[in-house]
Amino acid sequence: MLHPKKQPVFLASALLALAFTSGCGNTEVESPPPLSVPPRAAFSFQVLHASDMESGLPATEDAPRFSAVLRVLEAQFPRRTLKLASGDLWLPGVFFNAGGDPAMKTVPGVGKESSGRADMAMFNEMGFHAASFGNHEFDNGTREIRNIIASDGDWSGAKFPYLTSNLDFSANSDLKGQVVPAGTELDANNPGTSLHNKITPSIIYTLDGQKVGIVGATTPQLPRISSPGTVITSPADPVDYDGLASIIQAQVDALRNTGVDKIILMAHMQQYFVEVDELPKRLDGVDIIIAGGNHAVWADADDALYSGDTATVEYPQWKKSKSDQPIAVLNVSSNWHYVGRFIAHFDEAGVLLPALHNSLQNGAYATDAAGVARLAAASQVDPEVKAIADGVKGVVLTKDGTIFGKTQVYLNGLRTSVRTEETNLGNITSDANLWYAQKSDPSTVISLKNGGGIRDSIGAVGTGSDPTYGPPAANPAANKHEGDISQLDIENSLRFNNDLALVTVTAKQLEEVLEHGVAAVAPGATPGQFPQVSGIRFEYDASKQAQVLDGSGTVTTPGQRILKAVLVNEAGDVVDTLVDNGVLVGDETRTFRLVTLGFLAGGGDGYPFRRFEQENGGLFNRVSLATTSGQGFSAEGREQKAFADYLAAKFPASGPGYSAADTAKAADARITPVTASQP
Repeated sequence: MLHPKKQPVFLASALLALAFTSGCGNTEVESPPPLSVPPRAAFSFQVLHASDMESGLPATEDAPRFSAVLRVLEAQFPRRTLKLASGDLWLPGVFFNAGGDPAMKTVPGVGKESSGRADMAMFNEMGFHAASFGNHEFDNGTREIRNIIASDGDWSGAKFPYLTSNLDFSANSDLKGQVVPAGTELDANNPGTSLHNKITPSIIYTLDGQKVGIVGATTPQLPRISSPGTVITSPADPVDYDGLASIIQAQVDALRNTGVDKIILMAHMQQYFVEVDELPKRLDGVDIIIAGGNHAVWADADDALYSGDTATVEYPQWKKSKSDQPIAVLNVSSNWHYVGRFIAHFDEAGVLLPALHNSLQNGAYATDAAGVARLAAASQVDPEVKAIADGVKGVVLTKDGTIFGKTQVYLNGLRTSVRTEETNLGNITSDANLWYAQKSDPSTVISLKNGGGIRDSIGAVGTGSDPTYGPPAANPAANKHEGDISQLDIENSLRFNNDLALVTVTAKQLEEVLEHGVAAVAPGATPGQFPQVSGIRFEYDASKQAQVLDGSGTVTTPGQRILKAVLVNEAGDVVDTLVDNGVLVGDETRTFRLVTLGFLAGGGDGYPFRRFEQENGGLFNRVSLATTSGQGFSAEGREQKAFADYLAAKFPASGPGYSAADTAKAADARITPVTASQP
């Protein structure tokens, strides 16, 4: 079936060929040049794929539509389809937490309520064949993973295997019992239950008598960006691409030794340059790589995109293997917005045939209302998926009627923004953390958090190719007015609900923290460590030397990117100069009290705070503001509570509301790039 917005392009050439082969009377004509005959496929199948679903509130609408698009595309190749999810199938937050509400117990597919099970139930109902581990599966620790993927009474667990070749679960009591040997062979059209709830490096699916191997791999950044506990990640050096490739290659070779000559790698690597530029040239025998974690909008030129999106990466990326064989690298954007479709054609030797790639059939299929309409798929919404989504929607409705503040403007929490520049949502939530911390310790003068901790915007986006961005929409069913900021908005944006931690750092250490915050800034990159701040302003030049830390957080290469940094009070007046003209100013041992996230204070996103604690001893004086072990919305000392209290105090719903519109990067005042080289 052709893409609904695309028209046949082969008619004219077919008629031309017919003219050359038809009789032309006695008229003598010059013979046409020989036509190039494309190769013929010995076997073809389709891969329907996605990654980073990370369900938030919009998933209550997007996931059912996704199921409809998936069904329509699968029906076109009913016996030759693999449905694969390349990591980050869930993310702590509103949707995730709703799975634990008692009301979900009666929802089909859930059976026994618990956090994350509504997410997993949707994947089960859609019939995915396999998933790879991303990083967000580990955000709440390995006990939570077991709670979601393992069976438990009326809860089925994951009805498919999780794949990863570079994680070692042998020392992890929660998950080691779920691990099974690599290379189990199953019929894709009747897989049975033997690999339900299981973890394995690889699997073989048979499609119409042909074997397709699938290998999984997880970002080696896992220990620094999530909470894998005793799960060992290899290679230890996250940029040891040779080491990573050798681990993957061992699994690929094991599959090839059994006669499998068509192999897919699901590699959740966070930044797509790893899957696109680093892995293909180091691997042999891999035909398709499905990336994950990058959230970029991959599409070909004639794909109709989800409303508001702009394509940034061509679908697919064609690369060469170590032995110069073609590899197709695939991905589509996140949050249930697209079904990726790749129809793979192979010759008799199991070599992929790029010449047969048809962009009219392949690419990113949007799951917004317009995308569903183009496929005439409205009647194909999976009823069980819709029931799960509706159940979640019912749970969260009351949260949208619990109001804490008001905004006149869109609060920008877009991944491409909060991980690359200052945003107004980054500012107000950093301000909230500083305000909240100062109630406990008035000596606190700086707030710093990671952009990767902000998971969504607070506001409404219009439709169309040039959408408008405004304050949150009204929800009459919840008695919510336009501009109101609800508990649901806060939970959806600050999904991790990190605890707040107070620490004391020296001037030299604070400079290191800022250098680390901008160390990964590069064209096209969206590093989670990029900071959002309050109480400090700084300028940086990403064309200069980036700071490099080793595994212990020790500086091995000093950074030269921070050009100027000053501390400011609430009125914006400069009270101290930290860096000027790229040079640390004043006594480098003078100290500052800083509030950050417990995740960062513990070394998350590679921040060097753990080393500081060892160096400073009692001077570091880490204090968690979380007064209980609970992580709920009302738990003291956590981000959601801090933001809610700050809004109620500073921008209540009864007042005019927050009015600082987001600014372009060049106009940002707290975090200012100073060269045109900024991405």
